[in-house]
Amino acid sequence: MAKSDGNLNHSLHWIVYGYDRVWYKERAYLGPGREFTSLEFEKEFGEGHKFIETGEKVIGLPVYDTIRNDKVSTLLFLKKPNGNLIIYTLSGGP
Repeated sequence: MAKSDGNLNHSLHWIVYGYDRVWYKERAYLGPGREFTSLEFEKEFGEGHKFIETGEKVIGLPVYDTIRNDKVSTLLFLKKPNGNLIIYTLSGGP
């Protein structure tokens, strides 16, 4: 994950928090956990659902999710430039 992606907010976030904590839809997520290849990711989390890019970004990385009627997931899936996915978990409750 590049620290200098040209976005001042991403750069400031990295200086203060690193990438151990991110925010998405007004919720904090912790991680990242293990990095998965696309094949490993689909096998582990797909459960017959197709993951698609939501059009949103967190720390400069595209967010991937299944179609779920605007529900906020307890897992946040981000796709790195190398095609691998990393996962963050929701911190605390609603």
